[in-house]
Amino acid sequence: MRYLVIFIFFTNLLFAQNFDSGHLVLDGDGDKVVIFSNPMLDLIETDFTFEIVFEIVEYNQSYNSTLFTKRTGQDNEGYYAGIAGTAYSMSGHLNYQMAHGLSPQVIGETLIPLNQKFHVAFVYSRQDNIMMIYLNGVLDGITNNFPQNINLNDANLYIGYDYYANAYYFKGKLDEARIWTLARTQEEIQAYMNSELPASIYENPGSGLIAYYKFNETENLGIGDDGLADDIRDYGPYGFHGDLEGDAHIEYNFNGWEVPVTISDASQGETTRSLYFGLEATATAGLDNHLGEVVLPPVPPVGAYDVRFILPDESGSLRDYRNSENTTSSWKMKIQPGQPGYPMTLSWNPDILPEGEFLLTDAVTGGDIINVDMKTVNTLVIENSSINMLDINYTLITGRTFAVNGGWNIVSAPLVNENMSAGVLFSGASSDLFTYNNGYTPVSTLENGKGYWVKYDEPSVIAHYGSSPGGQIAVSEGWNLVGPFAEEISIGNISSTPAGIINSSYYEFNELYTTTTILKPGKGYWVKASQSGFISLGVKIEAPVRLDLQATPEGSGIITIRTEDGLVKRLYLSKKNVDITGYELPPVPPAGVKDIRFDSGTYVENIDGYNKGIVVSGIDGEVEIEVEGISLTLENNGSKLELKDGEVKSVRISKSERLSVSTAGMINTYYLANCYPNPFNPSTNIKYNIAEEEEVSLIVYDILGNKVKTLVDGMESAGEHNVKFDGRELSSGVYIYKLVTRSFNATKKMILMK
Repeated sequence: MRYLVIFIFFTNLLFAQNFDSGHLVLDGDGDKVVIFSNPMLDLIETDFTFEIVFEIVEYNQSYNSTLFTKRTGQDNEGYYAGIAGTAYSMSGHLNYQMAHGLSPQVIGETLIPLNQKFHVAFVYSRQDNIMMIYLNGVLDGITNNFPQNINLNDANLYIGYDYYANAYYFKGKLDEARIWTLARTQEEIQAYMNSELPASIYENPGSGLIAYYKFNETENLGIGDDGLADDIRDYGPYGFHGDLEGDAHIEYNFNGWEVPVTISDASQGETTRSLYFGLEATATAGLDNHLGEVVLPPVPPVGAYDVRFILPDESGSLRDYRNSENTTSSWKMKIQPGQPGYPMTLSWNPDILPEGEFLLTDAVTGGDIINVDMKTVNTLVIENSSINMLDINYTLITGRTFAVNGGWNIVSAPLVNENMSAGVLFSGASSDLFTYNNGYTPVSTLENGKGYWVKYDEPSVIAHYGSSPGGQIAVSEGWNLVGPFAEEISIGNISSTPAGIINSSYYEFNELYTTTTILKPGKGYWVKASQSGFISLGVKIEAPVRLDLQATPEGSGIITIRTEDGLVKRLYLSKKNVDITGYELPPVPPAGVKDIRFDSGTYVENIDGYNKGIVVSGIDGEVEIEVEGISLTLENNGSKLELKDGEVKSVRISKSERLSVSTAGMINTYYLANCYPNPFNPSTNIKYNIAEEEEVSLIVYDILGNKVKTLVDGMESAGEHNVKFDGRELSSGVYIYKLVTRSFNATKKMILMK
């Protein structure tokens, strides 16, 4: 029960672990960091604090797991900190010892589980005669024994290893280590236990910090005089750099992918090395130390085995990463066999290569001698001794699949394909592909960003492979067929140049035109522009004007048309005078494609006393027509059909028909018609309709708003009315006539021209 309580306690300590991109990995088999002897690191004749961020992955089965130590050797004098535990218990206590025989010591109260990151501060206050352990900023152990003075000038400081008792290995990960000549308080420890120290502290000799190891990269700093880039930088003010020994190495918090290529010469695998290439979010074209790209010494003489990547700056590295935003990248390898010579054998695992095309070619001819698809084979044997430079060429090849219906569809090419032929990309189509430019024209070569009409006899799934095109999509004034690129996008993330030129909704085609808010790869869409320009996908600058079905005029009458195969189209008759150009539908589809609209090309019309036409195309059979909020008369081929509010009736359609719609005489309708004739001299007729018996006012005004004549002022019965206006006593000009009832008003213009 004690262990359970403590474990829950630590989940609430909010150790955020906001450190750099890498950490030091020690495998427990002699791996260590050595900081060579320096009097400032004796840390036993003064106050000091040693902070370290660690994660233990396996306990020493018989001994302690060392975090750091500095001992004089056989006298067992110095200081030591680690974790006392065994592999069998899967947990242990922090252990902190100082002075002769490493006694006294303090043991932490809390069990340290495996595979969990912790911050620990080992604090020694000579003045207060205490040794303390703070775990994640909370006091975990304390003792009041005062150690004796010891001279440690000749002892090295080890991290992850105990020189005196080398069985005390540490197997795990270290993120940071900080050494201070201060007994840090709890508040000071908590201030930076979740993040790196600022430069104002670690570059300041007066801060009390004497060493600061981030464990984020290895360099050749001359430590150990081995000429290798295996040194750990001390970011503190004194530069007590450390040397990695054993298999200690930096492991990076990698945000991307990498693939090893193992290369051996004719020694039958005795001389082998792996090179790593890949893409990573923070990589650059230069040397990326934080990703383990370390400059190698110069290439050795011929006859000495050597393999390496050649970076863009001509330096050599065992690793080479490029930025993951790249859609194309190239890595250059130099290979040199040892004394056994050629053949050189390269091997890799095709299964871990990510999406894309990977070609391995010789750098001498650019692929005439060697040209290998790395996705299809796992080994290359080079016997030609003139081949000592190779290129790995990568192109992001993505795949997109999308469905098409049996019948007509609007489609697009979402990827850049090697062959942009319409017949290749849409090989199963039963028609040509058609583009739109004030009419439909067949095309043989497709362009990314454009939409096309195409017909399929059966529903199909289309697969395209290629790279993402990116860039902008050109639009012309008027209606445009467009297609998105490789990714689905919301119309709210589409911008235009110039801004504000998109003046319609985006329309898709699913057997009839409907508005949409999402553009999907492989599909095509209609959109209207007020002038030529460009649209950009994925940059939220402005949202296009949305004139979809929710924006239809309030109180409109609805005409619902249902076909035998289940298609439903709604048209709207506005009882208010609205600008119908905002409700324009895209151009009529190709011949034979179903379409229903007013003959004005819109899905909204005004009720103004004049007949309207509904054009029905590509439909052969009976349709049901339902009206809501309005009554009207339909005329089709000389036959009239009256529909009252809420009624449903059937009409026979033969491929393409025009249905004449009249609301004249329907008592539940309001409208004010355009006068006829207009312009007029000397008189004109004004027609209006009211839905119920009520007070009506119909007044004529001049252009300045002065009342000219009252035509109606009183009770009127429901239905249609016609009033004659005589202007023989008036001068030529523009006049306004206005109809007002309790629940309706409308205004129109007329011109008297003498």
